[in-house]
Amino acid sequence: MTFARVILNADDLGYEPSVSLGIVEAMVQGIVSSTTLMVNTPYVDEAFSGARKYGLAVGLHFNLARYVPLSTAPVRLLTQHGELDERKVTQWSTEEVEAELNAQLEAFEKGMKRPPTHIDVHKHLHSHVNVFVAVVNVARRRDFPVRSINAEMRAQFRQQNVKTNDAFEGEAGDEPGWTLEKLEARLKALPENGVVEWMCHPGYEPKQFTSSYGKQREIERALFVSKQARALLDKYGVQLCSWAEAFNERL
Repeated sequence: MTFARVILNADDLGYEPSVSLGIVEAMVQGIVSSTTLMVNTPYVDEAFSGARKYGLAVGLHFNLARYVPLSTAPVRLLTQHGELDERKVTQWSTEEVEAELNAQLEAFEKGMKRPPTHIDVHKHLHSHVNVFVAVVNVARRRDFPVRSINAEMRAQFRQQNVKTNDAFEGEAGDEPGWTLEKLEARLKALPENGVVEWMCHPGYEPKQFTSSYGKQREIERALFVSKQARALLDKYGVQLCSWAEAFNERL
């Protein structure tokens, strides 16, 4: 039996050193097949170094919710400390979003020395039309695939000739988004065709600040490096891939 091409993508590389370490381990030692990198954090250089060292498949985790902007974003859009503010995202113009996206993309390519495999957006803020349009503009210009999180967004991307996944699953709430039981349930439910993205958040609990998704990251990391997780993939005959592999592109 054939299955869809499945991408297991770890969000938040570069978010915090302990998180980045856990993501790298989940990819090098485990089954995670892709990650997306925040470039506007104080910890990005270490993340660049680890990703380059191991030749990881890395996309851009576009961030408008936290840390400093890399463009000349107007003061009205920032916190009193000059950082990005998720609560103000709807106040950005499409042009301002696009300028920030281009700045983050430039930083990514400078640090990784290659383009990203794809784009996704921290906290799915491309659900807002101003962010969505800016992402479409950049993705079309550079031919990047972009994460869609539901059927409506998927259809909108395809109307704009932007490559995107056919299905999406993942969560990050009070409970871990992934357990052995959830992994098997999702393997059982895989479609036969298309590109499926599974979003995940492995890592170690952050040490630089308190996070509401800390211990859950450790549970996910432990799962993805476990023999049981790899055995489940073998049981169902599923081989995970990167975004570049799913869309037959070069890393």
